[in-house]
Amino acid sequence: MENIGYEKLVTIIKKIDQTITALKNQIPERNHRDKCGLNFRFMNLTHDGNWQKALVTFGASHGSYGSSSASNDMSEMLAKNVVCAIGKLEREIIKTAINILEKEKQLTAEKAANEAEKIIEYATKKDE
Repeated sequence: MENIGYEKLVTIIKKIDQTITALKNQIPERNHRDKCGLNFRFMNLTHDGNWQKALVTFGASHGSYGSSSASNDMSEMLAKNVVCAIGKLEREIIKTAINILEKEKQLTAEKAANEAEKIIEYATKKDE
């Protein structure tokens, strides 16, 4: 590691501490009046040659309900570390996505069955 100097090291440590504080601000306290968290949003699909990629954004902020103000906690360091954490949680994320899709599939199948019952009921009444 190159010698970067005491002041530079202190600056890096301060940035790390600020990022840790910003991440801690994303965890709600037991008080449900706190509004905080990482807000993820799917934006679009992009094409990179033959591959499709999802464009996702996220923000980090905290504040208190009842107050219109909030603090933006986003920084390059926070973003890079959250993306790194997402990568390390890949298996859990995939399992969660599968569970969400299975629930959606079940709800869709139930809706389809209900619609089929309505159609049969309508057709039966029409024949009477």
